[in-house]
Amino acid sequence: MTVRTASLVVAALLACAAVPVTSRAATPAWNCPMMRGWCGGTDGTWWRRLPVAAKAPVVQGMIAAYELAYNQGQFDTMTAWLTGYENDNNVAAARAMHARVVQDRVAFSRSLAFYVASVDRFYARYPARRALKVMGVLRCLRDNPEASCVEVGTALLLPWPTGI
Repeated sequence: MTVRTASLVVAALLACAAVPVTSRAATPAWNCPMMRGWCGGTDGTWWRRLPVAAKAPVVQGMIAAYELAYNQGQFDTMTAWLTGYENDNNVAAARAMHARVVQDRVAFSRSLAFYVASVDRFYARYPARRALKVMGVLRCLRDNPEASCVEVGTALLLPWPTGI
């Protein structure tokens, strides 16, 4: 090892020693790197630690992602069905499929403030459900939910199999 290489190694070690080591537990939930589990998850405990100013953008992002993914899946299903049956010329069946897809569209038509307050209220009302992800709470708040938030908060098992 040359003198110059040794000097660089020593300088790098000194630079690393000067950086304070902080525990991951001390890192606030809103100031953590984007990693699997988002510093412990996006559940009720995480939600309660979020600053009030961060809750509306979080809800907005989750709703946008949910609508996009769900509605894209519906669109893809309809496209596959129409492609598979394009030579069938069954207009009644195609209209029925289209009506079902339109009826099943996911929508969140209320204000962000409503959803933020509803998520806060859900975790306050059902503390045993604090492990439920925020998206699971939003799932029962959408315009056409699979189950009400009362059902989600009081049931032994979630009314849907995904765990969210």
